Amino acid sequence: ASICVFTEVGELWNTSQIPHFNIFHQYGTNKSGAVCIAIGKHLKGSIIDLNIENTIIIDADGLSKTVKTIAIYSSVGETRILGELESYITKNTIITGDFNASVKEWERSNRNIDLTFTNLGGTRGETLKMGTSDHWPIMITCENLVFDKNSIFPHVHWKAYEAILTLLQSFWQKEQIRTMPVDDWCMNYVRFLVALEKQTDAM
Repeated sequence: ASICVFTEVGELWNTSQIPHFNIFHQYGTNKSGAVCIAIGKHLKGSIIDLNIENTIIIDADGLSKTVKTIAIYSSVGETRILGELESYITKNTIITGDFNASVKEWERSNRNIDLTFTNLGGTRGETLKMGTSDHWPIMITCENLVFDKNSIFPHVHWKAYEAILTLLQSFWQKEQIRTMPVDDWCMNYVRFLVALEKQTDAM
């Protein structure tokens, strides 16, 4: 997944992290409310400034189109005026969240309260019947979106990378047989490889 939305995250939203994702959060009006949007680090997420409770809006760049995601949590009994979001809806917008939608005539809790709306063409939604919560995940895929490879994937100069590794091979071998603990050596070597990749990316 590239974009994930979580509702009812409450006060514990920052007690765990999602590897390789940046998390954007908006507090809710009650202790069990609040919403989060997690954006994969291969994308660039920008939060939109707004003053609407239990709502967060993120623009995600790095795909063939900029995608705007609006995440909403409505607590039970809360009246949401969705018209207040109208000015934020542009092309390629996804609105999703826990709306706690109901009408008195239903007199039942077995209802669809997690909803997703979008004006993105080529989208397909699927409810994944998994997990222990009464909220099943909704997976949205879009055949019209692809990764912008020119902006998100590094262009590493692999010949230069290989040449530098070859030149420094004896140095790292000597470091390995020194009294340095293996874990420390491994950590230093990994840091070196990451730094080298970034340097050769700039060539």
